[in-house]
Amino acid sequence: MARLLRLQRAGDVAGLDDDGVCRTLMGLVIGMVETTSQAAVQALLVLFSMPDVLARAAAAAKADDDDALSDLIFEALRFRPINPMVARVAKEDYRLGAGERHQTLIRKGTTVFALTWSAMFDPRVLDAPEEFRPDRPDYHYLHFATGLHACYGRYISRIQIPQILKPLLKLTGLRPTGAPEFDGTFPEMFRLAADI
Repeated sequence: MARLLRLQRAGDVAGLDDDGVCRTLMGLVIGMVETTSQAAVQALLVLFSMPDVLARAAAAAKADDDDALSDLIFEALRFRPINPMVARVAKEDYRLGAGERHQTLIRKGTTVFALTWSAMFDPRVLDAPEEFRPDRPDYHYLHFATGLHACYGRYISRIQIPQILKPLLKLTGLRPTGAPEFDGTFPEMFRLAADI
C-alpha cells in the first residue's frame, strides 16, 4: 500500500486515484488465491520428485527453520514455476542482442514473451542451473518478475507459500495419492496422504 500511495503522490501512474489503489489491493487478495495454491502444489510436485529434497524440507519444517524452508520451496519453484513466461508489449523499438550476429529488432507495439523459466536455467547467469541449490541469491529467481513489473504480492507470497506447506511437511510419510486435478490452469484439488 505504501508503494501505491507513493506512486499516487508522484503522479507516475495513470488511473491510480483512491479507487485505483483500492482496486489494486483487492486484486492482490483475489489474484493471490489461485496463484498461491498453484505455487504450493507445484512446489510439492517438485519436492515429491526429489525425495532427498523433500526430506530436507520436512526437516526444516519440523525444526521451524522458516528461512531454510523458504529457500527450499522457492528453489523447487525454479524447477516448476507458476508463470514460466510473461507477455509484454514493447513500448518503443528495441534491438535485442545489439551488436551480436543474432540481433533482432523488436518494433514498438510487438507482443513479446519473456521466458522466465528458461532464464532461471541460463548457465551464463547461474552456476550448475540443473542442480537443486537452495542457497542461490534472490536475483536468480523470477517468480515475481522484476523491476517495475515486480509483483506487488511478492512480500506476502514469500512468507505465505512456505507457511501453507509447513504443516503438511511436518507430517510423517507425506505423499501424493494421485495427480493434481485442475480447473483450467489452476489446481482445484491435490490429494495427499500421511502416516498418522
